[in-house]
Amino acid sequence: MSWRHPRAPRHEFLNLDYYRRLANIAEQAKLDAIFIADHLGIWDTYGSGLTHYANPRLEPLSPVSALSAVTKDIAFMVTASTSYTEPFNTARMFASIDHISRGRVSWNVVTSALEEEAVNFGRDANIDHATRYERAGEFLDVAKALWDSWEDDALVIDKDSGVFAD
Repeated sequence: MSWRHPRAPRHEFLNLDYYRRLANIAEQAKLDAIFIADHLGIWDTYGSGLTHYANPRLEPLSPVSALSAVTKDIAFMVTASTSYTEPFNTARMFASIDHISRGRVSWNVVTSALEEEAVNFGRDANIDHATRYERAGEFLDVAKALWDSWEDDALVIDKDSGVFAD
């Protein structure tokens, strides 16, 4: 319930300037990384959840993309689910932010255990634990294979010869 503290942000948590200020403070303090948790639902398990604290948040890769442009050294650890996304899109998003940030992003792999998350994807209940973890293992194998599907020097981009990639 820290949102009720007098100095806690109000609507600022939806604004990039708020995160830029925090990232700059963290980087000046010589912290190694910022961890940004995520989940795919608004907490409403408890009767007062929506009224008193639903824990809304921005999708984390978007602000990290912007923050990587206004920071130099600090890394970002970002949560992304393997249960309700596809390996191709996740691998593509993390590869993009990896390039934008010059290698300063990492993936906190989660399997989304909250019922609220399952409901957002049209399910009546969450995926059972064993299935979520089996899927996560396969998901990681596919994501890594996608990342490794191009050699490091595959982009030739030779304008004279017209060869873009090898």
